[in-house]
Amino acid sequence: MWGTGKRTRRSTPKTWSGRIKFSPSVEEDGVQPIVAFRPTYTRCIREAYSRIEAEVRALDPDVRFYNWSEELESIGLTPTTDLYDGGHLNQDGAAVFSPWLGDLLVEEAGLTPRPQSENNADAWA
Repeated sequence: MWGTGKRTRRSTPKTWSGRIKFSPSVEEDGVQPIVAFRPTYTRCIREAYSRIEAEVRALDPDVRFYNWSEELESIGLTPTTDLYDGGHLNQDGAAVFSPWLGDLLVEEAGLTPRPQSENNADAWA
């Protein structure tokens, strides 16, 4: 709670399955769900990621699950220059991670990039 001089945690479900709901259109439209943990310097213990993966797969056994939390160097990221803080990429880090992720999604997940429209390109300029 803010405003009282104290920060308190909000009540959250103890499992990821209590937080994640796949839209009905995921199944209806044949969308491949993907759950990913981004590269980060601060991370959970490995057992936590394993538990989360099991809970997510219980919701959908066909989900693609990626844990890149320990993959900073293999992706080409440098913690001292590519992270805003211990858990978030800065602009330089995003410039490294985004094309890497795009290539992976095309090559491994078989996704096809959408063509850029002039309006969409302008929105990102």
